[in-house]
Amino acid sequence: DAAFREIPATYIADGHHRYETAWSYSKDHPNSEGARSALFFLSPVGDTGLVIFPTHRILLKEETLEGFLALMLIC
Repeated sequence: DAAFREIPATYIADGHHRYETAWSYSKDHPNSEGARSALFFLSPVGDTGLVIFPTHRILLKEETLEGFLALMLIC
């Protein structure tokens, strides 16, 4: 617990919707044992192995499905 208190700021780059859902659920079900925790992964921002890939894609009507799938293989 003490190590977490020394972290000046925490940024949720991926999983913020899960966090918000877990937070809301814990408020709506305060007596539920399952509402007391949520799974997460914490990594230093400066970690050279940390790579955050975009997960939201927009398919424009000018694009073909084949072109879109080819782009997905690149990422």
